[in-house]
Formats: sequence, structure tokens, C-alpha cells
Amino acid sequence: MSLLRNPPKRDNRVFLDELEKHERAWGSESYTGRPNLSQIMSAKVVAFWYPSGSDDDMHTTITLHKTLDDIHDYVTHLVWHTKERLPLVRLAKLFENQHEVKITGVKVVFERDRNR
Repeated sequence: MSLLRNPPKRDNRVFLDELEKHERAWGSESYTGRPNLSQIMSAKVVAFWYPSGSDDDMHTTITLHKTLDDIHDYVTHLVWHTKERLPLVRLAKLFENQHEVKITGVKVVFERDRNR
């Protein structure tokens, strides 16, 4: 059973499938910051997350973002701080305007330390 009354466009089916799986898994339960369906459907960027160290069978959580910059900042933060502690969540799926996007690369920029 679809969450929407009107049949979805074919190109956002993956997004709707992930959303439906999330909603069925959580049902009426909640988690801190859980957005409602209306907020999810109108968000520009929707990220699905797994708890770190879990199997893919665990329930994903959702965060909403205005731009992909938030995800970029999270991934960059991991590079700098992973040795201090493991991240609490790992990215499961990422959507911009209900179309799946994937991280295809990370660029590390080096600069000579001018103080030495």
C-alpha cells in the first residue's frame, strides 16, 4: 500500500520506497527530531541513516536539510575526527529533490604549514 493517493512518478520511486519502509518500520514510535510525512515530502534534501555498528536490518532515521552542504560537512567532519570516536550514524541513502544521489568522491586538499 502506497503512502500517497496519487501514483508516484517513476523517477522518485526509490525515494518513496525508502520512505515507506521507514514509516512501516517506525509506525507510531518516534525518535528525536523525527520529521512528519509532510516535512519529508517537501524537503529539498532527505538523508536516511543507520546507527553505526548495526546491520542494515536496523530501522533508519531521517534528517532533513536545505542543501547537500550539511552532508558534505558531516563527511568532512568524519575525516578529521574519526580517531577521536566512531560516528554515531552512517549514511544509508541520500536524496535531493526526491532523487537519489551518491557520494562519488572525497577530495583532501593539502597545504604546506607556513609556521614551520
